Amino acid sequence: PSLAATALTAALVETTWSFLTRWRRLTSKPRRRVDREFGSPGSGSAFSDGYPILLASAASLRELNDRLASPVPMSRFRPNVTVDGAIEPFAEDGWGGVVFGGVKSAVTTPRVYKESKTRGDDDDFAVKPGASVHHSLAPRPTSVVDDEEASPGWEKKLGVDVRKRRSVRIKTGVEADLVKPCSRCVMTTVDQSTGVRGGPEADPLRTLYAIRSGRECGFSTDTYKPEWSDEVFFGWNLCCDAKAGSKIRVGDVVTVIKRRDFVKSRE
Repeated sequence: PSLAATALTAALVETTWSFLTRWRRLTSKPRRRVDREFGSPGSGSAFSDGYPILLASAASLRELNDRLASPVPMSRFRPNVTVDGAIEPFAEDGWGGVVFGGVKSAVTTPRVYKESKTRGDDDDFAVKPGASVHHSLAPRPTSVVDDEEASPGWEKKLGVDVRKRRSVRIKTGVEADLVKPCSRCVMTTVDQSTGVRGGPEADPLRTLYAIRSGRECGFSTDTYKPEWSDEVFFGWNLCCDAKAGSKIRVGDVVTVIKRRDFVKSRE
């Protein structure tokens, strides 16, 4: 080739290499679909593997380490959320959904009694002090009546509708569903501090086979995921449809809002 062609080729290679080796910013939001069998239709992830959240509990790790000759750190299982507290080992198997940031109870309807029929002046009602009703011609403010203060059957005598006080749970944090137990592979045997790989016969994988196989956990049945019999599980994958700007912070209270038996029929 001519000298000009060689120089042009070298320039193109240099320009291309310079472009490829620079830091680049993504112009669109990265999004990966989660497994449709377990995630909701709108669930997605970004750079995380498989699911947006991988949850594990410190209690479960302590239970595992009690069985190992050499304890392993939580980093072997690579969760991005670790929970701790007064929970039993592997209690997360029974969690169906959680809220990060807490749930508070609130009274939404006071114990107020509202008149529903016309009251005549000559009506005789045996109601003890503390109870009152609206007069049909001269309305008065609705009053509060405690059940203990009124005589039995007073609601029927007065012809009033009773609006009971009820307590509801208001979610104040980020809600997520535990949709699938996380199966583990040989990567759990790699010591991240040295890069030494233990192999499929090394711990913690070997011990997990004894205590956390699909068969031992009850995740494998004839009608649901029989192929999970010889897989091992530690931690749970979560899907979260939180609004933009929602955050999970270190120290957040984790409240279980749904419980379920994971083993189920495909029918």
